[in-house]
Amino acid sequence: MKCLLVALCLAASSYAYKLDLDIDLENAVWPKGAYGLTKPEFGCPEPEEGFTWREGMRFHDTEDSFPDNQWSDILHFYGNYGKNNMEQHFCMKTTDQTSDYAWPQGQYCLFRASNQACPAGFRDGWIKFDDEDSFNSNHVSGEVPHGTYDHNTLIWYCCKTQGFHDVPMQLPRHKPFYLFKHGDRCQQVAGMHENEEWFQWDSEDTPPGNEYAGSVPTSVIGQNVRIYYCYYTPKFRRPDSRQ
Repeated sequence: MKCLLVALCLAASSYAYKLDLDIDLENAVWPKGAYGLTKPEFGCPEPEEGFTWREGMRFHDTEDSFPDNQWSDILHFYGNYGKNNMEQHFCMKTTDQTSDYAWPQGQYCLFRASNQACPAGFRDGWIKFDDEDSFNSNHVSGEVPHGTYDHNTLIWYCCKTQGFHDVPMQLPRHKPFYLFKHGDRCQQVAGMHENEEWFQWDSEDTPPGNEYAGSVPTSVIGQNVRIYYCYYTPKFRRPDSRQ
């Protein structure tokens, strides 16, 4: 009888914990600060009280001679990309104080918002993409990360470099979203599956080449630029979810 009672109590406790976790996850909000995310194929995250995600795009005119942009077998980017040229789409949060929730410790990166500092606790850095030199057709529209957008592309990032990948953090789980990978694996997010993806920009074949400085996402930067992403999809879905 005692074993049965203990088992029932453990089951009830586990069920109550799951309910509390689900409630917490449903009430999760995007942390305070100004920053940006890569836009996935399902679009930017849901707007919240106090802000709406502002969208933008950078068209990269990549190497024209024997073009060879590459990407992971599965990639959930929004927009067009191919062996020659690609569109990088952004979801930018430009309003700083929209909640009291700060980004937790961990290992991940975001885009830095234009003309604004990284959220507290992040380290910044940049990557310069050496785009095509001849008949360059780079262009930009909408809200984009802090950077320089001319015949080349320089984008700033914000990275969390202290904490553990396997300590889940809470973020809204209504729609899939991207974070940048930092370190050897993806940061865990409560209630979400994480999958690694990557894209490689085929850069201009002649010098000066690509450059970087500071804290940036997990990447391979040499003749070309390969950046690693973490794509998150909900483990549990709300009854009214269309995803």
